[in-house]
Amino acid sequence: KLIHLALTLFILAAASCTDEVIVDEQYGLQVTAGIAPESRTTFVEDGEWTHTHWVANDLIGLSSDSETNIAYKAQSSGSYSNFSANGNKSIASVEGKKVKAYYPYSGKAQGNLIPLPNTIGQSPTNPAAAFLYSESAITKNALNFKFKHVYSYLKLTVSSHIYKNNMQEGCSLEGGLYILSDHPISVKDATFNLQTQEITHNDEDNLRLIYFFDDMKYDTNENYTYLIPILPQPANT
Repeated sequence: KLIHLALTLFILAAASCTDEVIVDEQYGLQVTAGIAPESRTTFVEDGEWTHTHWVANDLIGLSSDSETNIAYKAQSSGSYSNFSANGNKSIASVEGKKVKAYYPYSGKAQGNLIPLPNTIGQSPTNPAAAFLYSESAITKNALNFKFKHVYSYLKLTVSSHIYKNNMQEGCSLEGGLYILSDHPISVKDATFNLQTQEITHNDEDNLRLIYFFDDMKYDTNENYTYLIPILPQPANT
């Protein structure tokens, strides 16, 4: 069963960035990156704070005017990770050269047009990937990225007890949320332009998002908190 909800969306803004260090040890180019806390779908809860961290084998894509969509892979998990070129290609260190970066890497990227991760159907065990982007210039053999996020995050807490007690007779316990908006809220087929930082929908605008509770135990009174990536919404949506 899908429950229809009228929601006030609180768009999480990154008030500050924390430095994540990425080093290309293979070619000596040092890359540092700041990531906003809401920018990653792997989270670590710490009291009222929500932290983000890299996961081993995460792939990011780097491009310059002369190099296109070169993949770099995280060597470890945590707040800090070494990244190395994932193959024979790498970014050559040239003083002053501008380099664009994004996460997660896609082999279908064409120039500055990067496919956005699909967000129309999500669940705790099958979360939608975040999407990050940045631009920097090589200075003294180093790149210093400050990543920004395209998606905002909707944080919801759901009681399994209340959910079960409000189900109609005969409905299956396998349920979820049907989230609706007056503005595009999810991505089915869209691209992000690294140059203009604009989103282009190649399909119809998606005003809905389905979030399935595939981790919920309905015979308990537990609360479940979900962080759901959505497209940024205008004020007073």
